[in-house]
Amino acid sequence: MKKPLVVVVQASSRSWSGGNDLCMNLMDSSPVISHTVNSLKTRYQSIIIAAPEFDRGGLDFLKDTDESVITYYGQDESPLSRIVAATSHLSGDEYILRLNALNFCVDLDAADEMYSMATGDRLDMVRFSENFPALFSSDIYKISILRQLLRLNLDSKYHVHPKYYLSESKGFRSAVYTPPPYRYTDELLKTVRNACTSSIYQSRIEVDLSKSVKSGDSIRHHYEMTIPYLDSSFHVLDLACGSGFGAGLLARSVRKVTGIDIDGQQLDQFIRDDNRNNIELVETDCLCTGFPDAHYDCITAFEIIEHVDPDALLREIIRLLKPGGLCFISTPQNILGHIPSTPDHVREFSLSGLLAVVSGYLEVERVIGIKQGTISFENDPVGSNTFLICKKQITTE
Repeated sequence: MKKPLVVVVQASSRSWSGGNDLCMNLMDSSPVISHTVNSLKTRYQSIIIAAPEFDRGGLDFLKDTDESVITYYGQDESPLSRIVAATSHLSGDEYILRLNALNFCVDLDAADEMYSMATGDRLDMVRFSENFPALFSSDIYKISILRQLLRLNLDSKYHVHPKYYLSESKGFRSAVYTPPPYRYTDELLKTVRNACTSSIYQSRIEVDLSKSVKSGDSIRHHYEMTIPYLDSSFHVLDLACGSGFGAGLLARSVRKVTGIDIDGQQLDQFIRDDNRNNIELVETDCLCTGFPDAHYDCITAFEIIEHVDPDALLREIIRLLKPGGLCFISTPQNILGHIPSTPDHVREFSLSGLLAVVSGYLEVERVIGIKQGTISFENDPVGSNTFLICKKQITTE
């Protein structure tokens, strides 16, 4: 028997970074979002697709004639407003299951267990632990609480991920659901990886700052987190810089930025600001740059270490950094990262695993767990992404 819990699928044709969202990629000749919805229909009787206004009509192919699946469009930059509007017909005492359209392999048993936690303990929200693979995750919200949040003057980042406001604020009852790791067997992880290889494949995250939503754009956020540590005299090396958008952000604060990427076509997409001539883009391999020793004051290595041999990358970083130089590293945090779902990731790191590798080369000065989007909390290193602030030690002979 199908369950009465209402499901809200957060969907968009555009990612937070402004590129095409992977939920619209084809998997077995139909969009990934269709597979997500079909999985949900096996267990739940009411599904709402909540999409931004700019997608109006574009997801109507998901609607059912019996209206078990309906679509709602509105509120481009505020998923919180969108979800509240899409569920306006429901009682405030009801709960919803919320997940992303990309999560075609969502753990439905976990969703039911979270719902039982919420109803049994009268919780306002139950969220899935963020250091597990995101494709399995979902969250439970009490509708009256979402409506209450909308009346508050929340930072825009909590309109993207309201669960973290609830987690950190007094007066709300929330919990974190941590699934048993044994549930996700190597066979299952390999099956998901193979499915992603045929559909959710993207050699790099597409970035279009003109279309991005800053409050949810984690890629831009990595660069913005770096800027306060920079000095105007610095020469910064940005590894795997893509189209150079991040180099452009950093160049406003330093003497010079050199961005490198192995893909020359990516570099050709760089849009130069005529007011800044301190950016150099070079086509080369980040594992073997050919640049001189101890040449850079700072190196940024965002979303790279999971793609390559980590020791080879860190050896090159150590070679290129000046003594006392800074290095900023970001990478997905995943306690099941030995078989990552992203096809071109060699390995994703648990927090302890990443620290063990990096600390063999650099002095780790600070560990930040980025929960999701642009949200992190002081002294909390757990997140869906790990951000490290490191330094090359000064040796005395």
